[in-house]
Amino acid sequence: MFFIIIIVFILYGWMEFETFVLMSEAVGGFWAFLGIFLTAFVGLSLLKSQSRAILADVQKNVGDPHTTIIAGLGSGVALILGAILMIVPGYATDAMGLVCFIPGLRTIIGLALLSRLKRLNLSADSNRFGFSAASFHHQPETQNRPAADAKNETIEGDFSEKK
Repeated sequence: MFFIIIIVFILYGWMEFETFVLMSEAVGGFWAFLGIFLTAFVGLSLLKSQSRAILADVQKNVGDPHTTIIAGLGSGVALILGAILMIVPGYATDAMGLVCFIPGLRTIIGLALLSRLKRLNLSADSNRFGFSAASFHHQPETQNRPAADAKNETIEGDFSEKK
């Protein structure tokens, strides 16, 4: 598995380098370098404007909450992925990020990501490390009683109220 990750990172770096060289030949090195920073700002502004549009759409369609919430969640996941891809330097990731901002594809991509996460069982209740969300919650008082209470002994003490 480690070698597959190494190969993917090498291929990713090679792909981004080649697209940068192609862009540099087309528009010039300075403009290609400036374009990498410009696309990060474009991605952030698209995230801001599109998230407002999704919230307005969800508020408008409150009458059918089930499909609206699921579609809104899928769109939100795709927007976050698109913004991350736009911030990562490189033209290939910027192209993939722009695809995540297209309204029709955005919902499909987001729902596909959510279903993939569900199949991988990466939920809030369990993860790959064996921890569960329930293990971090407050334990009820009955489980945390001292040993003396388990033997039906009573611990007494004095009480005074200060004003």
